Amino acid sequence: IYQGDELGDVIDKYQVGPRGLIPFNALKDRHVSVNSAETQGIISELASLRHSNPAFSRGSMLFICAGGAYFGYTRLYEDRFAIVLVNASRQQIKVEQGSMLFPLLASMYMPEDCGTDNSADTGEDLLIPLSGRNVRRSDHGEGLEGLYELLSREKLIVKSYGSTKTNPEFEAKILKELFAGKQLTIPPRSTVVISNKK
Repeated sequence: IYQGDELGDVIDKYQVGPRGLIPFNALKDRHVSVNSAETQGIISELASLRHSNPAFSRGSMLFICAGGAYFGYTRLYEDRFAIVLVNASRQQIKVEQGSMLFPLLASMYMPEDCGTDNSADTGEDLLIPLSGRNVRRSDHGEGLEGLYELLSREKLIVKSYGSTKTNPEFEAKILKELFAGKQLTIPPRSTVVISNKK
């Protein structure tokens, strides 16, 4: 967030860049648009969200998907996490989950003693970057259903910013897709934030 971002589209109108001066005359003359208040509200909400979950400021970070005009990452700190999905394109994106959340799920829910038997090294270890543990492929079987089931027991908060605003229907849709473990739909020109609360 650069100085002056809270002014919304006043920045565009007066072509103020990240190092430019704030258009104080426009503010003084009340030429601030109605979008400025909305932008200020979003910045305040994001700041509050950051302070409510230590994963945003102190957590490990791992990029989980990227392509074209979209990307996603997770943040993890102790028993708190956040999943952030950004779509800057003008069309919705469907991201195949596959095992992209495996590092997060394994760090949060797998037993501490997974993969500690090194007597017969078969090369079947998976390094879990967020936890620093090695986990055998056999420990999570053919799929991640059990780990997603544990994820579904968390108290999750879904927030959406950009062209798609947070609402109960959107929240239910995202959570249903997340727990199914198949794919996630990111709306156009939107950022979706999924985090747990304790």
